Amino acid sequence: MKAETLVGRHLALLRTRRGLRMEEAATAVGLTLAQLSAAEHGRHPLGEQEVGRLLALYGVHDWHEAQHLQSLVRGERSPGWFDEPPIPLWMAAALDAEDRASLIYSYGPHYLPSLLHTRAYAEAAVRAFQHPGTSPEKIRGGADLIMKRQQVLRRDEPPTLWVVLDRKTLLDPPLAGVEARLAQIDHLIAAAKEPRVTLQITRPSAVTQYLYQGAPFTLTRFPEAQRADLLTLHMMHGPRMVSDRQQVEDYHVAFARLYISAHPADVTVEVLTEIREQLSGQT
Repeated sequence: MKAETLVGRHLALLRTRRGLRMEEAATAVGLTLAQLSAAEHGRHPLGEQEVGRLLALYGVHDWHEAQHLQSLVRGERSPGWFDEPPIPLWMAAALDAEDRASLIYSYGPHYLPSLLHTRAYAEAAVRAFQHPGTSPEKIRGGADLIMKRQQVLRRDEPPTLWVVLDRKTLLDPPLAGVEARLAQIDHLIAAAKEPRVTLQITRPSAVTQYLYQGAPFTLTRFPEAQRADLLTLHMMHGPRMVSDRQQVEDYHVAFARLYISAHPADVTVEVLTEIREQLSGQT
């Protein structure tokens, strides 16, 4: 799909979610109804300033989200699979960063990062994060998205992935069945043997004297030397991307403390096998 068509469809979705009629939005930003209609249908691309006014009107104030769409407006990148509506703009921006990464650090104290999910875990995680009564179609759609994200690890030149996993996350996953839990552990064991994947399991904080108290986070490094690392905080209402150098550095220090205090990577398979045996005893 062409960039101008994708931009138009995102603008239309944002307007609809904001509860604005096309006439109201056009008047508010100084466009005619015909101009906005043509833009939303991809027939007449708008300029960067016009799109910026619309994004502000629609409540898109996050710099990374706005720049993700504006980069299409400026022709700075080709559209990716994550640009297809109805993927929200905030998620598209995070997926774009993941797709461009050369190195990904991740720590989640409550659940596994999406790049390491089995299909069953993905569906269970989506179900656990959604409101009760969410339709099976929406749950399957969320899991489909997670599975598609994992294609980045199967590229000819995938990013290096370094993940610190909390042991209690492995022992108390959202998966209900023991067989599904064992399959997830087997998936992690296989991942730990991949040359560009480093997995470590945390040790008890009573032993390490370190207790991380923040949100789950990901640090992303890019192949361009001039591009700064990106911090993504995984919050309740979606990821929050941070490029402030001091905050990024603070989380690099936090990740360093996590991997230094965790079990060494060369015993990860052994630790996972032990956890697997513990779970097997629940059959």
